Amino acid sequence: MKEYYLLADEYRQKTYDIIEEIRPLLKPRYQLSLEIIFDLYLMVFERIDLENGKFTSEELNPTPEETKIRVLNVIKNFRFS
Repeated sequence: MKEYYLLADEYRQKTYDIIEEIRPLLKPRYQLSLEIIFDLYLMVFERIDLENGKFTSEELNPTPEETKIRVLNVIKNFRFS
């Protein structure tokens, strides 16, 4: 499972790098949309517990309240390029 995690982490970093590259080309509302989408992905990625995880939907999926808080934090901290 660790092999898949490391591969996913590699793609996570590549995705972030591309977002950083194209961000200045986008209007602020699209920049914000990308930030929200990427952060929601991170929210699931960060829940992966290689040592103790069962990788079930219940374990990996955030609650609606957790999602709401995360999105609001992205909006609050958003700085457009």
